[in-house]
Amino acid sequence: MSKTEKLIMACEDMTEVLTLDPKIETDEKSQMRLDLVEASKLLKSSDMSKLKDKTIAVLEKLGVELPKVEKKESKEEKESKKESKKESKKESKKESKKESKIKNKYGVVEGSLPDLFIKSLIASPKKMSEIKKEKWNKTGATFYSPWKKAISLGFGFVNKEGKLAIKK
Repeated sequence: MSKTEKLIMACEDMTEVLTLDPKIETDEKSQMRLDLVEASKLLKSSDMSKLKDKTIAVLEKLGVELPKVEKKESKEEKESKKESKKESKKESKKESKKESKIKNKYGVVEGSLPDLFIKSLIASPKKMSEIKKEKWNKTGATFYSPWKKAISLGFGFVNKEGKLAIKK
């Protein structure tokens, strides 16, 4: 199996496991790599068992840090984790107040690239391939994470033409 075929297979597997809509496009090899890395940010430990071994191998070659599969823990380990979580929550609340970034109603940080992505879709519906070519998107990145967030918040939808759109 060639490298390109492995990339295509990994894209299809990730699209299926993460139920991505729109699908990861498999037109350009370099763009597939970027899209796989972006989509891998959505992976949870529960998704790892659903992925094919070849997909995991491709993701590892791309340098993606994969979530670890959770193992069953003893009661003592669970209790000690709960205690350490409580302590870390107290500390993180103090820190997060200092470092909190303002998120808009679409769940993205104001002024960030995902914010520009949302604003672009509000202005007019687009396909992800059109988003990659926007002037503000200098790296040609895809925005599957903010798109999933917009859908989960009830703002994002795919219109009749198959373009991504945001409810105002």
